Amino acid sequence: IDTPGPDLSQEAEQRGLGNAIASTMALMARLDVPSVSVIIGEAGSGGALALGVADRTLMLENATYSAVSPED
Repeated sequence: IDTPGPDLSQEAEQRGLGNAIASTMALMARLDVPSVSVIIGEAGSGGALALGVADRTLMLENATYSAVSPED
């Protein structure tokens, strides 16, 4: 995972970004095979949270993982 986070504009929400993130999280939670997420850079906000739903999460030494993008 290496994403600074999603576009937080009203236009992005109107295009369904929030629903897409929620759907991805639900899908990842229902996987019936082992899953691993690897954070290799900046993992911030909903995009990283959606992709980070896994049985095991690994991070590189200088990677960051946050619920809110550092820029927000």
